[in-house]
Formats: sequence, C-alpha cells, structure tokens
Amino acid sequence: VLLWNKLMGKTVYNSGEEIREGAHVFAHSRKDGKEGKAYLVINNSRTNETVVELEKDAEVYTLSAPFTRSQVMLLNGKELVLDENNNLPELTPIKVNKGKLTLAAETCTFIIL
Repeated sequence: VLLWNKLMGKTVYNSGEEIREGAHVFAHSRKDGKEGKAYLVINNSRTNETVVELEKDAEVYTLSAPFTRSQVMLLNGKELVLDENNNLPELTPIKVNKGKLTLAAETCTFIIL
C-alpha cells in the first residue's frame, strides 16, 4: 500500500490487459505529476514468469519475498525495512531499457513510464 501511494496517481486508465494468471495489470497516472503512466503488474503465478513489453525506458520497483508467506519483503532484491517512524526508505528504481521485461513468479512490479 505504501508503494502504491508513493507511485500511483489518482487517474485510472484501462490497462488494455485482461486479468489472467500471471498478469493483473493496473494503469494510473504518475504520482509525481509527470507525463506518462504508472503500472502495477502482479504476477500471481506460483511458478511461471511473465514477460511485458516496455514501449520506452522505464523505472521499475519489484516487490518479492524469499519464500511464500515470508515476513520479509524485498524491494528490487533488497530487504524493505521501515525506519523508526514507520516511513519507507528512499525508493531507488532499477532503470530498464525499452523492450521485454521478465517478471518473476509471485511478484508485484511497479513500472513507471
């Protein structure tokens, strides 16, 4: 929820993708007010990767866990830990070039275009 509030704007768009195993896709305006869109792709498959096509370079934030039902969450492969005031640490995206992006099983990926 905290990442959603930091990245996803209020305007909702049709993602153009049907909900299916491996891809629940949400499209919004960018929270930072810049032109473009913010997507959340939930790969709910327990075993299969999902591939998405990026129309341009993007910033990517992927939430994952070491194992199903883990109490530890990872953001772009690093443990996500709140500070003493329950604030998120600085969010550092992975820069990804235009083209195919593979999303691991059981992940939630925010893609900022």
